[in-house]
Amino acid sequence: MNEIPDYKSLFVRLSSGTSRQCKICGKVVNNMKNHYLYHNPGRFECPVCFRMFSRPDHLKQHVKWKHAHIPLMDFTGNPSQPYIQTPHGLV
Repeated sequence: MNEIPDYKSLFVRLSSGTSRQCKICGKVVNNMKNHYLYHNPGRFECPVCFRMFSRPDHLKQHVKWKHAHIPLMDFTGNPSQPYIQTPHGLV
């Protein structure tokens, strides 16, 4: 599927205010960007096990749970924004 530059054009605002309906599949969603990634998945690869993810937040969660023993770094490909390990997890 071809990517559309403005993902907001794929949605119709519903009368409820915050909800939008996808023009492709008809699903009603609150988070347009995450739903857009469902139709146009990104490619975020775990550098440890090479598993692929469609969203950067899913990769971050995967690293936190599956590779907690490895020193943390920015797994989303942005070297200027390293993850920080805190007692509460990733920041």
